[in-house]
Amino acid sequence: FPSHDMKAGEKIVCNTSPTIDRIKPELGYVKGNIQVISYRANTLKSNATIEELQKVLEHLRNIV
Repeated sequence: FPSHDMKAGEKIVCNTSPTIDRIKPELGYVKGNIQVISYRANTLKSNATIEELQKVLEHLRNIV
């Protein structure tokens, strides 16, 4: 989700809210290892494997 599509929710976190993400979680929140991504993208990234995301993308490409 591109950063220009992000917009903070009012008083609550929403899918488009910006969040700080660790690129390599084991390195922690240090310079060079963080990026700003949407809450939705961070949620997907936190609990889906690359293989799972590739399967979802492949499925979506086949039905569109």
